Amino acid sequence: MRITLKSMLAATAGLGALAAGTPGLAQAQAADDQAAAESNGLQEIVVTARRREEKAQTVPIVMDVFNQQALAQQDIREAQELSHNTPGLTIVSSYRGYATNVFLRGVPGVITYFDEVPSTLAGGAFYFDLDSVQALKGPQGTLFGLNADAGAILFQPKRPTDDFEGYGQFTVGDYGRHEVQAVVNLPVVADKLSVRAGID
Repeated sequence: MRITLKSMLAATAGLGALAAGTPGLAQAQAADDQAAAESNGLQEIVVTARRREEKAQTVPIVMDVFNQQALAQQDIREAQELSHNTPGLTIVSSYRGYATNVFLRGVPGVITYFDEVPSTLAGGAFYFDLDSVQALKGPQGTLFGLNADAGAILFQPKRPTDDFEGYGQFTVGDYGRHEVQAVVNLPVVADKLSVRAGID
């Protein structure tokens, strides 16, 4: 087999053209991936797992996060419904829905916080007008005041804003379900004092 100078130059030119076209293909693929992510509704999730607001992707803690929209879509209104939607979370409730034992990954010792204050996981009161619910899995330190062997569940209520706003809704359903909710946000002193009140 004889290789001539002409065939070597043709092969080199072909490889050069292929290499020059590769970045364009990679950029087109990246643009397609970004467009697909935007069309799927992917959004940035902000959590307070380390007592400051940061992206969920940068927090080195295994967690499940439900924002207000996810809580409404999955109809999470009490402790048992939260356990059905959170892998590894088991809640044993007593009469009237109050949690007596909370387990994460089968380990007892879960501490629940409402607005960074240790509290009990009540049946329905904690699932009203929430900004997010974060289930932190694994041992937790004393960042919020108490250490936990199994994990922690953070309930973050909606904060008052400087806008006059609110909502009201009435829900009825099977098995005698009826629910009335109303929330109003009042700016009292601009940029200094706002009040948010609600009834469930």
